[in-house]
Amino acid sequence: MPAATTAVMLDHVAALIGADAARRLARAFPGRRMYVPRQVQIGHPLADAIGADLAAKLADRYGGCRIDIPLGPAAASARNAAAIRAMAAEGRSTGAIAAMLGVSRRTVQRIKSTTPAG
Repeated sequence: MPAATTAVMLDHVAALIGADAARRLARAFPGRRMYVPRQVQIGHPLADAIGADLAAKLADRYGGCRIDIPLGPAAASARNAAAIRAMAAEGRSTGAIAAMLGVSRRTVQRIKSTTPAG
């Protein structure tokens, strides 16, 4: 079992619980480092995201550790880009946009820099 301070990457999690469940985690907790309790109860966010059985399997292997969850699938990028452009056009700040969409400031800056001035 990994040490409690180990940050586990999602690809290791996918090998344990399957790619579909790992994608559900990424959609439910994008860009977060999530603590996995040693026992996952029904109603816990992990159980809600991937089901109690898979959450228990995750806890058996990684309980007491943290999992680094990526921002999510590429499909979300296109939706986020449109929202970023719209919010920027409204005059919202980079930080505010990032917080509202759950993306990094760098993502907002990159999208804004490729948007033609209008």
